[in-house]
Amino acid sequence: IGALKGLYRGAYNYTITYGSIFLGWLSIYGNVELHKTSKKLAYIALVFTLYGLFTFVIKSNPVVDSLGYAERFIFEDAKASFRGFLVSGFLLESGVYGLSCFIFFMFLWTFNPENKRLQTITMLLLFLNLFLTGTRSIMIPAIIGFLIYILWS
Repeated sequence: IGALKGLYRGAYNYTITYGSIFLGWLSIYGNVELHKTSKKLAYIALVFTLYGLFTFVIKSNPVVDSLGYAERFIFEDAKASFRGFLVSGFLLESGVYGLSCFIFFMFLWTFNPENKRLQTITMLLLFLNLFLTGTRSIMIPAIIGFLIYILWS
């Protein structure tokens, strides 16, 4: 594999493996200020979702295309127009991207007591990108998860 693809795979695998451990550690560590953490995650999610929105508008994903997966998410035979292109952001799978948007959304919703403008805009973009993935396997569980969370909180 080439240097660019090798670097992407290494960063992706490291983030998937150790990123979840880091988020778990942050959630149980007592001295973490969740307000500061949610603000940093809001900036990351904002970049994440703006790129997803950008790929939806241009109907192409330059990052994924540069890795050799050109036209991976284009479905010209799709009956519904919004499923003609599946948004995947910086990731290779639209379902994983949708799940990431859902996790970011729930974290920001839970730990956003002041409802700052940045976090509100980011949450709206996360919600929108969740549906732009066009993946029913993430949209339906996300809706059910939202409803359960709203009912229990």
